[in-house]
Amino acid sequence: MGADVSERNLLNYVFLNAGAHQFIVDWPDRAQRLVAEFRADYHRRPLDGDLQRLVEQLLTQSSVFAQYWQQQTVLHREGGERRFNHSQRGILTYRQTTLIVAMQPDCKLVCLLAND
Repeated sequence: MGADVSERNLLNYVFLNAGAHQFIVDWPDRAQRLVAEFRADYHRRPLDGDLQRLVEQLLTQSSVFAQYWQQQTVLHREGGERRFNHSQRGILTYRQTTLIVAMQPDCKLVCLLAND
């Protein structure tokens, strides 16, 4: 049986799963940036009911999300280094690249390539 849809949502994981704080290196900075990137996507579809429900859920369940959301920072997705603290392998470092489909800018593919 697959994971619940909410468990597959990056915002839910980052803000509602306590393990994310230890797993994501530089969690406060990464979480703040994630909200700003999400706001850029949200801005393109402000009447989308699913997005509105997601924002409302996060605002009520995460005071940190609410704080970052109220800052109204908007950033476009960038690549760069991403680090994770794996429980058995230690710090893992990846290079993130985001690909945006020219004819469909709402479609994005985020790739993580391990740094050697």
